[in-house]
Amino acid sequence: MSSTLSRSFDEATATIEPWKRPLLLTHAKPDGDALGAMVAMFSSLQQRGVNPVAIVFDDIPDRYRFLIDATPVQRLGKDVALNDLSTLDLDGVIVLDTCSYGQLEPVAHWLRESPLPKFVVDHHMTRDELADGYLLDNTASAACLILWEWFQHEGVTINPTMAKALYVGIATDTGWFRHSNTDARTLSAATELVRSGVRPFAMYDALFQHESSARFRLRAAVTSKLELLADDAIAVMTLPAALLSETGATLSDTEDLVNEPLRISATVASVFLAEHEGDVIRAGFRSRAPLTDGAPDVDVAAVAKHFGGGGHRRASGARISATLEDARRQVVEHLTSIIEHRKA
Repeated sequence: MSSTLSRSFDEATATIEPWKRPLLLTHAKPDGDALGAMVAMFSSLQQRGVNPVAIVFDDIPDRYRFLIDATPVQRLGKDVALNDLSTLDLDGVIVLDTCSYGQLEPVAHWLRESPLPKFVVDHHMTRDELADGYLLDNTASAACLILWEWFQHEGVTINPTMAKALYVGIATDTGWFRHSNTDARTLSAATELVRSGVRPFAMYDALFQHESSARFRLRAAVTSKLELLADDAIAVMTLPAALLSETGATLSDTEDLVNEPLRISATVASVFLAEHEGDVIRAGFRSRAPLTDGAPDVDVAAVAKHFGGGGHRRASGARISATLEDARRQVVEHLTSIIEHRKA
């Protein structure tokens, strides 16, 4: 481990050491890495006698419920109101798997105004100045990988709850170790977690082999309307709110659907646009590394940033204030211009 990383871990520990009741937050529409990081951080703090509060902004997808069985994760607006945060005797805020106000919108104003000290653990390239301290590493494949290495450095006991959470975070953010961010560092951490007792087949079964019929219907509905543009280089899927009602699905059921078109050999960028609330569209962007010389290489973090969002080079998201059709037009025009420029 480099001296820089060791120093960062020591500074991170020193920063949060005095806190006895920190608030744990992660990005909207939490995925496996976000929830895994929250659960692992929660459990590690409890081991130190700390009493954290964990809050999410959206319903937790059914596939991840096994992760939070032993962790009291609360839903903002359902279990706790924004105005109640000032009554919880909080003494710090730990933000996990994001460093963007745009992905923390339900509490963004509160975060900006709160005098509480704030600390961020994140691996994304898109960042805002939202904290007093940071543990950032955009070379890490997952926020859970950063936590694993931090815990190892500090000699934290990895209990079964933490091991499962960390493995799920690492495995899901690497597409079950098939994405280009899978490296020796990632596989080494996964190996150690398996040695600690994690059963990969059981994790995969729990996450991907027990879908609801509503999610299955939703996948069929949105893929049936898939658009392939720019000689199939761009794939676009749109989700009107009415389609959620028709299929009985929720927005949490849309997770990973944006990855489906990347199975098409000619497709290098995939977009998923979903109506959310009012004229707000949730946009997900994915791309893959070129497999042949001269193939377009699309940095979707830059695409998301263009629309006020952010993320990774291969996976990102944004919230677009527009109608679904207008958002589709804007995104298609922007991506098409990128593809055409890359081909030129």
